[in-house]
Amino acid sequence: MTTSSFAQSNGYAGGTLETYQHGTIKGDLIFTSGNSKYSGELSSGTNFSLVFDTALPEGSKIKIARLYLYWTWSHNGSADVYPEMEAFFEGQAIAPDNNYTDRKGSGVYDYPSGTYAYNLTAINLDKESHFTIKNAGLGKFAINGAGLLLVYENANKQDIDYWIDEGSDIIYAAEGVTSEQATTKANFNGDIDIKNIKTANLITVVPSGNKGENTLYFNSKNWEGVYKGIPY
Repeated sequence: MTTSSFAQSNGYAGGTLETYQHGTIKGDLIFTSGNSKYSGELSSGTNFSLVFDTALPEGSKIKIARLYLYWTWSHNGSADVYPEMEAFFEGQAIAPDNNYTDRKGSGVYDYPSGTYAYNLTAINLDKESHFTIKNAGLGKFAINGAGLLLVYENANKQDIDYWIDEGSDIIYAAEGVTSEQATTKANFNGDIDIKNIKTANLITVVPSGNKGENTLYFNSKNWEGVYKGIPY
């Protein structure tokens, strides 16, 4: 895997995530990180295993199933390279349909990081799903965690609106980049009747966002220090 469909070029400054899909269904969604965690550097030929609980309520039908692999520190010696990564679901090879990458853009250790997104909607997921990630190249890279998103229809659930934004954006207020510049935006376009909202949930994924020196903004509200690397 040496190309990307969405490559940031802002260095430590932020950009804008892409909206992958937006819709309304009678059902719900689940996002889980399963047993994933930081893998450490994976040498050539090394495998990394992932397990997710994919049990859904009875009578559910999957509308979207999407695996996200967050990778980082991809290099061969001191040279920057994109990872030659192979992924398998229950032994069946799967390929990403969207690849997002970014890098700091200067100085030493200017190695790319990214998010690979896999469309698993047509795959029959069991109550427990097993994935294997293999380093098929000569370089090294690390898996910075993973996520599985399931959007499902169910006649016993209420109608929900959902937005899925994707990307990879390394942000850091350092090396001449201000906090305002080191900001990633995620837009959720469309109209909502506020009076009919019972609950609203925002799920964000920030690999290596564990210094606690960060702020999450949603419209006019903000939360400081949300990403603290807990539980690991």
